[in-house]
Amino acid sequence: MCPYIYTSSTINRQATDKQKMFIHKIAIVVLSLIPLGFALKPFDMVQFIVLVQASMVASFFFATVVIGLNWKRATGTAALWSMAGGVITVVMWFILDKPFGLNEVIPGVLVSTILMIVISFFTKPVPEDSLRPFFDDIK
Repeated sequence: MCPYIYTSSTINRQATDKQKMFIHKIAIVVLSLIPLGFALKPFDMVQFIVLVQASMVASFFFATVVIGLNWKRATGTAALWSMAGGVITVVMWFILDKPFGLNEVIPGVLVSTILMIVISFFTKPVPEDSLRPFFDDIK
């Protein structure tokens, strides 16, 4: 996914395969440090980890899957921002100790959905040729 973000945004659209591989290797190293952090400072409750992980997954994928598969106007850029915004909201909501007593999944999914819809309207629509295999009403 990191090479896709790197090449689809304004960072470097003409990235070579070597550059994409380098970004991919960096992403693997960075993402492997997260479980290492959990291993060095373990939590007392496994249930806590499972609940936060479930909230992150819900906020990460809900809008992207439900809206992205059913709405022709949804774009890839909106999906990326939606996923990032949902996860960041879950983390911030957890750090802020669940304001208003709401579980972190509720604001996470809400922010993710809003970002998906709003950013889709401000980005270039997906070409009809790309949508044709997924929607029967496009001729």
